[in-house]
Amino acid sequence: MLHRSNNGSDERADAVELTTDEYHELLVSKRRRLTIDVLGGNTSSVALDELAAGIVAREEGIDAANEDAVERVAIDLHHVHLPKMDELGLLEYDPDSRR
Repeated sequence: MLHRSNNGSDERADAVELTTDEYHELLVSKRRRLTIDVLGGNTSSVALDELAAGIVAREEGIDAANEDAVERVAIDLHHVHLPKMDELGLLEYDPDSRR
């Protein structure tokens, strides 16, 4: 069972029940696993660029990520991973505000 934020409030997160197939689809992607790691325990909204920088830092093992790498990861997150995770109910992603 995974958890998602409850509209950014400090209330306890709602439990999200995933099927076995959904669970495997979610975790097959390293980038989605890193997204969960970066966002873990966060109760406020996170800017897409901030999330992408955290993922690049983990993928490349560095603290200061280069801007081109952050932009590539942000595009991938925006078009592929965050919509998928939103669809599964694990997080809420607003593509207009990129948060």
